[in-house]
Amino acid sequence: MTLLSTKILAPNQRELLLNAHLSFVDFDILKIEPQQLLLSQAVEDAIVTSQNAARVLVLSPKLVQESLKNTRFYTVGLKTAQILKDAGFQIVEIAKNSEQLAQTIRARFKERTFTFFCGNTRRAELPEHLHKAAIRLEEKIVYKASPQSKKFEQAFDAVLFYSPLGVSAFAKSNSIDLAVCIGSTTATEAQKHATTVITANQTTVESTIAKAVHYLKNTATQP
Repeated sequence: MTLLSTKILAPNQRELLLNAHLSFVDFDILKIEPQQLLLSQAVEDAIVTSQNAARVLVLSPKLVQESLKNTRFYTVGLKTAQILKDAGFQIVEIAKNSEQLAQTIRARFKERTFTFFCGNTRRAELPEHLHKAAIRLEEKIVYKASPQSKKFEQAFDAVLFYSPLGVSAFAKSNSIDLAVCIGSTTATEAQKHATTVITANQTTVESTIAKAVHYLKNTATQP
C-alpha cells in the first residue's frame, strides 16, 4: 500500500510509515511565503490558528519579538501551541479547532481586543463568530499560501491532507478515494471531493499518519 502526504514529512514522521511497512510519496502542495510583519505597539491578546503563522512569529525580527513578549496567545492545535511555547511565548488557550476557540473567547474573553495572525487564505469561521459577538479583532497577514498544482498518474491507497486549501488544490488535478485529514475543517472540504474521509484524533501530522496506518491495516485484514 502507498500513501501520499501533501506535505513534506520530517524524518521521524517518515519512520512511522516505514515501521508500518507502508510506501509513501510526499510533496508540499502549498508554497508558504512569510510576509513582513510591522507592529506599531505591543500586542496584548493574539490568535494563532496555524503552525505556519506560529513559525513566522517565532522567526520574526527582534523588534517584533519585543512587541510579543508579554502577549497572551490563543491557539488552535497542540503543535501550533508548542511552537510558540518553545519560543517562550505565553499560551492561554489551546482549542481543537477554530469554532471551539471562538466559542471559548466569546464565553470568557469577549471584553478583550485581539490580533489575529493568519495567512492570506484563512478560513472565515473564526472572524465571523467574533464579529457577531462584537469582539474587537484586527487581522495581520503573516504568510501567503500558494497552491501548487500537480497531477499524479499512480493511484494512492490514502492521501493525507493538512488544510482545506490543500484538499481543493489536489482535487483540481486528481481524484481522491480515501482522504485522511488533520482536522475537522480540512475534513469538511475533503467531503466535497473524496469517496471516504476520516479525521485524525489530534491535529498533528503524527496523529494523521497514525490514523491512516490504523485504517489501512484494519481494512487490509477484513475478509
